[in-house]
Amino acid sequence: MILKNQFNDIQLVSSSLLECFDNITWEKKISIWNWINKYASVVYSSNVNYEIETVQENWETDFFFICPINEKKPSSLHLTFNIKHSWVKLNVHIVALVSENISITIDADIIMQEWVQKSSASLLEESILLSKNVNIKSLPVLDIHSKNIQASHWAKIYRLDDDKLFYLESKWLNKESAENLILSSFWERMFNLIEINEEEKDNLLKKYFISR
Repeated sequence: MILKNQFNDIQLVSSSLLECFDNITWEKKISIWNWINKYASVVYSSNVNYEIETVQENWETDFFFICPINEKKPSSLHLTFNIKHSWVKLNVHIVALVSENISITIDADIIMQEWVQKSSASLLEESILLSKNVNIKSLPVLDIHSKNIQASHWAKIYRLDDDKLFYLESKWLNKESAENLILSSFWERMFNLIEINEEEKDNLLKKYFISR
């Protein structure tokens, strides 16, 4: 299921859900129930503030956010995960594809309350720079108050890999095609997570894919 600029709060109980935010400023609240959930979001030229919290224990959820930024307009994504229940597993992956003359801020906080037990959380913020003129702020934060848990976080900021580009060009791809193939792999990660049909995939790529 794909929701666009959906202003209602969400109780995450379905198996998979994809939302798109396009040129808006909004606050989004998500409640996680006891289920195996997969949630993804496309944030395009928007400022979105997420408040996400648990409602019950014993669940596993994957969150994937992709931010294609290709306009001269600041964008931001703020995430706060409040884990208040035990026996949970949370995986968060944020990808920003950032082109020239752009300013973007990505802040993600995972909070584990002191009574939480037997739980784990991982947070990855990944920013791919497609130009030299970029202003980006990436700040992953773990605010852990309990002991019997596992938690990790990373922040990666880099340009397209020259070795990968060289390899693809050696397979008779021109530079532009090689770059686009690498960029499309980030979208494939989301498509592997969320169940949508081929027509929906094509429509998303036509509108939001940043080609070189």
